[in-house]
Amino acid sequence: MLKVHFLLLFFIMNLQVPLRAEEVAKSEVAAMPSLITGSSVLHMFLALLLVLAVIGVIAWLLKRFGIGPGNQSNLIKVVAAAAVGQRERIVIVEIANAWFVLGVAPGHINLLHQIEKIASSTGSEQLSTEGTNDFFAQLQKNIKK
Repeated sequence: MLKVHFLLLFFIMNLQVPLRAEEVAKSEVAAMPSLITGSSVLHMFLALLLVLAVIGVIAWLLKRFGIGPGNQSNLIKVVAAAAVGQRERIVIVEIANAWFVLGVAPGHINLLHQIEKIASSTGSEQLSTEGTNDFFAQLQKNIKK
């Protein structure tokens, strides 16, 4: 009989503890103010915009001054480029002491002409007249194909 009283008392105590815990939790939640307000969301949004702007400025500076993994090699330099279609370009590339005139299209690159590097006294590199005549002759020949 004593065991039955202990078991009954044990069950009653276990049933009342969760009810009391729930009542305490409800009163704490009701007393707690909201942590998310309109001003805190605005501050978070402005901080996010600031971080994105800083990232954009850093990326622009790196691109502008040619700093980065793509520009560490001075072996190949694009001297000039001109669009001849929507997705086709003619590009003059300097490699060592030679200039290569390349036809660039999606999926392939063709060598159109090769000339020696021409030093310019003004600093801007220009093709000589005989090199341009050879180039135009080669270009006309390729167009006729």
